[in-house]
Formats: sequence, C-alpha cells, structure tokens
Amino acid sequence: MGGVAVTLAIIGVGTYFLLRAINTAELVVSTLSIVSILFAEYTLTRRWKFNQFAFLTTDLTLGILWLLAVLGGNTMLIPFVVMCGFFILFDIYGVFQWIRLERKQKAAART
Repeated sequence: MGGVAVTLAIIGVGTYFLLRAINTAELVVSTLSIVSILFAEYTLTRRWKFNQFAFLTTDLTLGILWLLAVLGGNTMLIPFVVMCGFFILFDIYGVFQWIRLERKQKAAART
C-alpha cells in the first residue's frame, strides 16, 4: 500500500499545479477530490474490503465542492448537493451491507 500512497501523492501534487495553472476555484478541495476518486477506483479494482469508505470520502469531497459553490451564490446547484447527500447515504448503506454479508458468510463457513 506504500507504493500507492507515493503514487497518489505524486499525482496529487501534479494535479494541484495543473488545477492552479487553469485557475480552478477551491483548489485544495478539488485536488483532494481527484486524488480520492483515484484511490476509490484503485480500491475497487483491488477488491479491497473497505472500498465503500474510499467512495464515501470521494462523495464527501464532491459534496463539499458543490456546497461551496451553492454558498457562493449559485443556488442552481442545490440539486447536486442533494444528490451528493444521497450518494453519501448509499455509501453508508453499502458499508453496513458489506459488514452484514461478511458476518453471514463467516457464520455459514462455521457450520
């Protein structure tokens, strides 16, 4: 996992400077959003047991980005904030279902 952290850090720094060069609003949150998306996709492809937490992080950062835009006066983006709220609820549901399924499989393996 150490190589992944280094790779994500390098990509994060590169993304930060690229987004800064194109004058992106909310630079730090936008950079974290891209890095969290890459990490979530990595955990999904590796079939990591807690990948829902990575997607939860991604949805939280996207929700913050949309919320900051709404708080900046663009009320037309409120549906996107609501959508991110639902995605966060779905991620939390996915975590609990994953835990429930794991317990069920362990119980079945013992019998």
